[in-house]
Amino acid sequence: MCKPNLKCRRGIFFVPLFLLAIGSWGQNRYPQGFYGSPLPEPLGLSGSFGEIRSRHFHAGTDLRTGGKEGMPVSAVMDGEIVRVNVAVSGYGKAIYIAHPNGSTSVYGHLRNFAPDIAEWVEAEQYRLQQGLVVLYPKPGRFPVKVGQLIGYSGNTGSSGGPHLHFELRYSEGIPYNAYRSGLKYVDVAPPRFRRLYVYSIDTANYQASLSARREVHLRGKGSSYRVLDTLLVDSVAGLAVEVTDLVNPQSLRCNIASLRMLVGGVQTFWFDTDEVPFPETAYADAHVDNEIRVNRGAKVRLLFQLPGNRFSRYRTLNQGKLTLKKGEVQPVTIEASDAAGNTSKLTLVVKGTGRAVAKRLVPALPVSDTIHWDKGGTISDSLFSFTLQPGDLYYDCLLQAKARFTDSTSLGPVVDLHSEVVPLHRAGELSLATRAIPDTLRQHLYLARWNARRKHFEYYSKADLIGERAVAKVRDFGRYTLLADTTPPRLEPSQVAKVCSVLPRKNSRMLIKAKDKVTSIAAVEGTIDGQWVLWEFEPKTGEIWHDLDSARTSKGQGHQLKLRVLDALGNAQVLECEFKW
Repeated sequence: MCKPNLKCRRGIFFVPLFLLAIGSWGQNRYPQGFYGSPLPEPLGLSGSFGEIRSRHFHAGTDLRTGGKEGMPVSAVMDGEIVRVNVAVSGYGKAIYIAHPNGSTSVYGHLRNFAPDIAEWVEAEQYRLQQGLVVLYPKPGRFPVKVGQLIGYSGNTGSSGGPHLHFELRYSEGIPYNAYRSGLKYVDVAPPRFRRLYVYSIDTANYQASLSARREVHLRGKGSSYRVLDTLLVDSVAGLAVEVTDLVNPQSLRCNIASLRMLVGGVQTFWFDTDEVPFPETAYADAHVDNEIRVNRGAKVRLLFQLPGNRFSRYRTLNQGKLTLKKGEVQPVTIEASDAAGNTSKLTLVVKGTGRAVAKRLVPALPVSDTIHWDKGGTISDSLFSFTLQPGDLYYDCLLQAKARFTDSTSLGPVVDLHSEVVPLHRAGELSLATRAIPDTLRQHLYLARWNARRKHFEYYSKADLIGERAVAKVRDFGRYTLLADTTPPRLEPSQVAKVCSVLPRKNSRMLIKAKDKVTSIAAVEGTIDGQWVLWEFEPKTGEIWHDLDSARTSKGQGHQLKLRVLDALGNAQVLECEFKW
């Protein structure tokens, strides 16, 4: 149903331009026009724009498809296809459409493309003899109209379940909240405040300050919340809130669009996710209390900036920190809004104690050194070294580690590297001493990280041997060691038997399931009668398949199949057999 005084078309809400221009960030910068819906309505969300995820702010809007694949996906505006991706990570199978108003729409995790697009993509894959491709059609090759079918929803790439990842980007290539241009969904529910935390901040020890939080009980519902008692805060303090948005009954719990704090009527903190420049998406880890997220998965938003948090969507005074004199009393209002403008308020009163924050001393491990976030540095001993560049940390850390050789299964020492609750903005370089490594293992080394829940080491990344030391990039603190894997992927015997046989004439799909003990399927290469053919694969399920085509593989004859399935460490399982179709 359309709201009064708003123009409607195709069941979507369209807001007059003067309304979109209102706001401290100048929302009229975003391309305007009539946008259709990429999926049949009503739209439900499984993830909203700017949502805080591990390692990044979400750069699109995830639209639900009922837990199923195959829902028709349509172009949201006239334009032309300028890019098509086929990948097993990221957006998987994806389409990019440029529109006359300067925006580009992106449709990710597709199961397959519309027939004319799919035919062209396959021809290009055979021309390039590559299954995973990034293609740029010539101008005018694929013009589209609003509402035109371009593909079907799926679960390809780095997707946790069937849905459509939808984006709008403006001419500079920066993703922005599609709601600002015209992708509308019903949202009349205000955000909900769930928890409030107070931090006494020692600016020389943010790690200890974040761990010494206290939770404050909230009262309220709907759009109004409050704290009954006056909160006592030390000379330097900070607040944080857990707040979510319900959007509508078709949606999962989603992200708010903006957060504002006023102290004594003066705005001291503002943050929004109207747009998320790709080089800045990793700052999401500094926007939340990472210890709470690691330990219980909740996303508690800090209402103060960590020193190394340089995300451009903040406007703060004193980085959002509270600095009250002894006995000083100030009212505080925290406002959370969603993309539709629904706003909830949390009110409280704070009173300064004048008490300086006590220095928090942490017993040092055998290797310890203070690494400044803006300078970087190295901690090391004879068994390991770990190097960070300026900006890799979000605050100064007394970085600590210990290393020791344990049992003979590890090819290097076990290193306890600082604390996993401390976030890293970028990966540092970890170098490990090694035991004598046979030549047969040198190309198959990997860095393994301890999984405390499963009680064993798991594959983290490939490690390179430089001289007699193993080197790898590390984006997480934790416990690491060096292992090797020379075991190739395993192909399901029953499915191999079906492929290497006389196939039914109507059975055009050759399907095999593969599993790797340590990593995952990283590449698939195949030929039939010595000629390259397209094999597709899905690492999440281990499925590998080829669709036979009589134009390339004649029926009623015997054919020679050769298939190589490789894991992330280059171990290859080779299948050679004859089949008849």
